[in-house]
Parts: sequence; structure tokens; C-alpha cells
Amino acid sequence: MSHGKFYYWKRIIREETLIKAGTLVVTGQTQFVEVKPSIDELKSRVNHQGTCAILRSNGNEIEVLNGADSNTLSLILNLIGK
Repeated sequence: MSHGKFYYWKRIIREETLIKAGTLVVTGQTQFVEVKPSIDELKSRVNHQGTCAILRSNGNEIEVLNGADSNTLSLILNLIGK
């Protein structure tokens, strides 16, 4: 058996076992949830770090704070197509 087939079947068996044990639910689709920090948390972040830039694209707005990671900024710019 090839390595690829081995890991494929290992994953399938593991998922089936977890489903039967009730610890894994397979929905068949990726789901996202919006996580909103509290107003106080947002205010303290802005006060301590300061806003460096605000990026707006297609109705979305991203606030970039001083000290933001350059890799994260590159990824965001690639995702919004700039």
C-alpha cells in the first residue's frame, strides 16, 4: 500500500471512529463565525498600539495597528487583491 493510500484510510478510519464515539461531527462544509471583541478591549488595543492605517476594499475595512506583523499584512493584501 502506498503512503498516500495509507494516510487516506487512516484519516477515514479515525473520522469514523470519532463520529461513532460522538466526539466529531462532520457537516460537509466549512463554517465560519464572527468573533467580536468587547468595546473595552478594542479601546485598550487602540490606545496602546495606535492605528497605523485603515485598509478599505469591497465594503470591508481592516484597521492596521502599529507593530502589526509584516507576514500577516502581506497575506491580507494578497487576499484583498492589492
